[in-house]
Amino acid sequence: RSLDLGDVLEIGSGPFAQLLPLLRMAEARTHSVTLVDPLMIKYMQMPRCRYRHGRLDGHPVQLVASGGEDLDFHDAFDTVVMMNVLEHCLHGLRVLQN
Repeated sequence: RSLDLGDVLEIGSGPFAQLLPLLRMAEARTHSVTLVDPLMIKYMQMPRCRYRHGRLDGHPVQLVASGGEDLDFHDAFDTVVMMNVLEHCLHGLRVLQN
């Protein structure tokens, strides 16, 4: 049985994406995957970056080089992944409100 994650957002993806185990679990399906990290450009230059070719484990990804405080999405997401992020933010509450 597959898991439908819908439209997925990961804030603070780093070069490896914390979302990856969830995508691999139960043959997860997604409608879209958006990865956000302020160091995205730097990470994509790393040979082991999991999404450097615009895909994460076979899923096409939209890449956003931004901090969580600066997000202004008008779309809703079905699944949000954010691990070890708030302690790196100057305005953690703003990240949660976005």
